Amino acid sequence: AMHLDAKPIAISFLIEPDRHLILYQMAYLHGPTSRSSPGKILLDYVIEMGIADRHSLLDLSVGDDLYKREICDRTMELTNSIKAHAPAGVGVVARGRAATALKAAIKSNAVVLNAVHKVNALRRIVLGSPSAGAGR
Repeated sequence: AMHLDAKPIAISFLIEPDRHLILYQMAYLHGPTSRSSPGKILLDYVIEMGIADRHSLLDLSVGDDLYKREICDRTMELTNSIKAHAPAGVGVVARGRAATALKAAIKSNAVVLNAVHKVNALRRIVLGSPSAGAGR
């Protein structure tokens, strides 16, 4: 983590299996300090640390964040493949594909996605979920 006046302004979550480094998540505090790019400064530190610790690979994990495109020379497309291996699995696969298609359709429409978020928030309030009232 990167701190300013004892408060975190950027954090990274790293996983270090074997001799490579996985940068699972990075975040920075939005506000006045964000103009100084604390996330990029912390990323530079992570890279320097990886080199000093003799890591042979830095994996920036999934996502199409701009900082990844600025420093990477390779990308890897991820796919989701669902296949039934027995006749009994055909229905399960069809249901899984339909659910994936529905999620993609919802996420591609901002109006529908916002409505789903509101319905889910209301459902949590009505059902008394511990996360009720937590805003998105």
